[in-house]
Amino acid sequence: MFKNLVLVKLFLVLLVVLAPGDLPAGEVDFNVRASIGETYDDNILYDQDSNKKADHISTLNLGMDLNYEGKKTLVDSSVDVTQQIFGKHTENQNTAEHAAIKLKQALSKFDDLIVADTFSHTYEPYNFEDQFTRVSGRYGYYRNVFDIAYEKDFTERISAKLGYGNDLDLTSRSDLFESYVNRVSLQGNYKFNSESEIFGTY
Repeated sequence: MFKNLVLVKLFLVLLVVLAPGDLPAGEVDFNVRASIGETYDDNILYDQDSNKKADHISTLNLGMDLNYEGKKTLVDSSVDVTQQIFGKHTENQNTAEHAAIKLKQALSKFDDLIVADTFSHTYEPYNFEDQFTRVSGRYGYYRNVFDIAYEKDFTERISAKLGYGNDLDLTSRSDLFESYVNRVSLQGNYKFNSESEIFGTY
């Protein structure tokens, strides 16, 4: 099911990217990132008891940013691949992947389509939320957050956005719950000026 959902989302993203005819005339920014780090962790398995294990971890990261700006299309995307190499406990070596893409396609002067997708596959907490909810032990998990929205400007000050999104969380442990969440939202905006606005979301 997870693979099918990823394929459907990829199709929607490609549809938005390939639909406009002005892509060749746009500006593309491409950036490659690489880093090497060394850390010491006294609790690599996130155990809460006395059975803690320590190790030195080498982290290799390779990333890429690709941004495109055309007459009607904006694309912001990034991909990161991270390899962790453990000095003693080599059975914990792993590769993590993170990818994010956001597209904004102008359908007309007053209408926009916005598509965003964030994917992560990792073996340890990636942010504060993951750290806060981490269950004892080192394990892999997949997380995907997808959003698509239609935005319309009624006047220079008033606009509305109708959106749909879903969140998917899968883990490699059978004793942990997996989750799949669907979201539908409606948002109204009112701009006082170029710096201030008020909005309401349901």
